[in-house]
Amino acid sequence: MGVYVKVFKQLMKIEQEAKRLVGGSAAEGLASIDIHILHALYVQDGQHPSTLAQAVGRAATSFTPLLDKLERCGLIERQPDKTDRRAVHIHLTDKGWALRGKIENVVAAIDEQFAGQVESI
Repeated sequence: MGVYVKVFKQLMKIEQEAKRLVGGSAAEGLASIDIHILHALYVQDGQHPSTLAQAVGRAATSFTPLLDKLERCGLIERQPDKTDRRAVHIHLTDKGWALRGKIENVVAAIDEQFAGQVESI
């Protein structure tokens, strides 16, 4: 089996595990990329969208719909940059911060469960 197939299968397992772990909580319905974005904001809130996209491994040009979804869910908000009126910063809302414990538990559980499997690919 090629590396691509192995990695893809592992990613699918991680996605399924993330959905299982958030099931029945306020984070239910979030995809693994949503969890990844929120986790990156817990590390550093108020990032520019392009910086945040880079932090989660996504192209800035296709990142807007992901932010739109999280904004519609009430988890993030775009706030204007005080020095550049064309720019915004992405901030967690109170609802987004309220999920921190659950999201961090999901990330820790996935790290623990899949670390050896991913490293062996």
